[in-house]
Amino acid sequence: MELRPHDPAAGGGLEQLELARLRRALAARSTIHMAEGALAVLGPLPIEDAGEVLADVALRLGVDALVVAHHVLNLVQGVGVPQSVADALRQVLARRRV
Repeated sequence: MELRPHDPAAGGGLEQLELARLRRALAARSTIHMAEGALAVLGPLPIEDAGEVLADVALRLGVDALVVAHHVLNLVQGVGVPQSVADALRQVLARRRV
């Protein structure tokens, strides 16, 4: 018997899992967008380039862009970030300032 999300026998479990997954995805996207805005101001650089900066830093550090986004938001809030993150941000932003 195959259970589908709308199947009462599923008890809503599949729907809840899908909703949780969607909530996490939306939260991650929101965090990345906020970090892009912060980078546009910090850079300063065009907002269109901020996503590339996040990706460049993530690649340089070998982490996910969401991790870098959290660090960027911590940085603008005055929370300390690992020196490697600060250095990578500084290097990537310096390359874009011409």
